[in-house]
Amino acid sequence: MEEIIRTADEIRRALWHYGFAYGNPPRLWRVSPKWYYLWEQQWQQALALGQLLPKLRAAVDSSDEATYLRADFTLDRRGYLVLLELNGTPVWDLATQLVRETYYRSVGLPEGSFDPFPGAAKTIAGLLLKKFSGRRLVILLSPDRLGYGAEYRLLARYLQSFGLCCEVSETGESLLEGDVVYRTFTLAWLQPQSAKVFPGGQRLGELLSGGKLDIWPPFTRLEDNSWMVAVHNPETASGRSFALSSSDRQSLKGFIPWTFPVVPEVKIPFKGRGYSWGAEEFMGRRLDNSGKETLQWVLKRCNGGQGKGIAFSSQLTAIEWRNRLLGALFPVANGDGPLYVIQPEVPTLEHKVVFLNEAGEGLVEADGYRVRLCVVYLVEGDSVEVADIDATLLDRPLVHGSSDAVAMPVIVRKKK
Repeated sequence: MEEIIRTADEIRRALWHYGFAYGNPPRLWRVSPKWYYLWEQQWQQALALGQLLPKLRAAVDSSDEATYLRADFTLDRRGYLVLLELNGTPVWDLATQLVRETYYRSVGLPEGSFDPFPGAAKTIAGLLLKKFSGRRLVILLSPDRLGYGAEYRLLARYLQSFGLCCEVSETGESLLEGDVVYRTFTLAWLQPQSAKVFPGGQRLGELLSGGKLDIWPPFTRLEDNSWMVAVHNPETASGRSFALSSSDRQSLKGFIPWTFPVVPEVKIPFKGRGYSWGAEEFMGRRLDNSGKETLQWVLKRCNGGQGKGIAFSSQLTAIEWRNRLLGALFPVANGDGPLYVIQPEVPTLEHKVVFLNEAGEGLVEADGYRVRLCVVYLVEGDSVEVADIDATLLDRPLVHGSSDAVAMPVIVRKKK
């Protein structure tokens, strides 16, 4: 036991050395002395989703340009991967790679497992060298990414070690014609209403509109969760339907919970019946004879990201849930699709976790933790590479990185 505690403390000290911490004052996440194991079947599921991404990008973005996509998964109670959302904005990639290297030094690779991941930052560096060699790369931080500034600066130095000219900017004032902007933000940050808090976005927008610089990764409509509606309910996709073969659409349905746009005056086709929003199945929270809810829902902002705007009916009173749903219904977005989508809440697999206590002198064992798996895909044409996977575990439905979460690098456990 003392050796395991020393291992966990060694990992913690290494992470402090790198400067990976949250908040003010900064705090690390909960450090576990263990890897997170994916079974080979789950690894194959992650690969299968990756093989669908080029077709999905071609259908949604009409593009095969080299890009970055990060898929957030959870595990249902069968242990199957369930896709929560796709993100096209790089974040924490070097940190994940360095955490993995730290576990190699402190824990080693356990017998019966393998590591198929080259590292997201390393893979990104190779792609950028091939695509933008000889040009200046500017990592432009949006206001919501300033807290990750230390990691992005570390990334800039890492990219420089590959021969790339790279720097970090918080204002965009240094942007010049011919630069390549390394994107840390969504398209929403370039809208006029964001100009006061993100002046760099205004200058970037001007240079982009004039074709005077490039941006990577390119913006993608896959960061808007309404694309999931087009998979399950293409006839109500609010102008966001796209061409996809029936077999590919069916494959995607295996990863994505049933999804519907939260817009008024439509019939909701759910489990073979047509419902209105006023039905008890949506507005109420039906209970079985034991008092357990039989229908639970998740309300998601279409362009939320990082858990913004998510509401779980299971975590609210009936009145609170009704008010959240009504607030999502009225008003809808300004003629450009819904603001929210709704999905059934997926019963998720619960984990037992072990982590170092705050004093660094003992281990804590806890049950009931749920997992978010972040899978980084680098996609170019029909080629897809899974660059890295990391796991975040938290004892509540909405799992996100925080000082209360347990974060671990992922390896794959071989079949018995």
